[in-house]
Amino acid sequence: MTEAKFEETIVHMVQKLILILSISMTSSCISTQSTLQTAPTVPKNKVRVTGGESIPVSTRFVAEFTDAAQIAVDRARNSNVDPLTENEEQELIESAIATALLQPTAVTILEGRYGVHDKIDIGLRWSGPAIRFDTKVWLYHKAGGLDVSFGLGATHHTGIGVSVAGKVYEIFDFVKLVDYKRNDADATLYFSGDSKKRFGLYGAFRYTISKIDFQSRLSDVSTDFFSENQSVSGIAHQVGGTGGLRVKIGPMSFMAEMTLSRMFFDPMLGATKRRLSGFVIEPAVGANFNF
Repeated sequence: MTEAKFEETIVHMVQKLILILSISMTSSCISTQSTLQTAPTVPKNKVRVTGGESIPVSTRFVAEFTDAAQIAVDRARNSNVDPLTENEEQELIESAIATALLQPTAVTILEGRYGVHDKIDIGLRWSGPAIRFDTKVWLYHKAGGLDVSFGLGATHHTGIGVSVAGKVYEIFDFVKLVDYKRNDADATLYFSGDSKKRFGLYGAFRYTISKIDFQSRLSDVSTDFFSENQSVSGIAHQVGGTGGLRVKIGPMSFMAEMTLSRMFFDPMLGATKRRLSGFVIEPAVGANFNF
């Protein structure tokens, strides 16, 4: 290998590494469904701090929209010579929406919980571009056996995911998603084995409903018809289950879990319904500390 070829190889590897790191630090607007907690609530007047990492992966995005987005970008790049048709513009916008909402990226999770009652606690979670408040009630306990609790949560998305993604994905050079608004509400049923043992299993079932609104605006794209900003809005539903393993060491617990959920979201774009529904697989790891 010549010296010039070696230097070219090194530069190419560094560029790939920078791209991978950039994507890993980008937060999509998809809601994390990971729990990183067992059923028992935090004892009264006690605090639990949790940190973790999850990666929501939309099977629909991986299977279809990565290639579709690249095709749309290629057409937009050449639109000054060959203007986009109305259908091609719709496909470009759809790909941008899918990238913003469904791109697989690492989500950092930081959460604090406080026990307000013997069997009730409250929590505040930061996870990328989202802040979630929830409360949980401990419903059932069997000594040495099953624990069950029920929780309600509300999440506000700040929209940071879209703006950060614009620095990584080329499609956002041509489609701007503005006035992004998303709020979620969820209900979760938690269950787990004996929390006093060193090893234990836990899980959850969660339903989330989301109201999503934003506008799409073309940038540096030529079309063969007059195009204005287009509003995109709709209600998304996500239903799924989580299974995990907990290892307890003193006041700390280490957790590894897997969540599988189904997202239903088919917003109207112009006069056409766009299908963004699909399955989401989300592995997560984390640890909590009680004090």
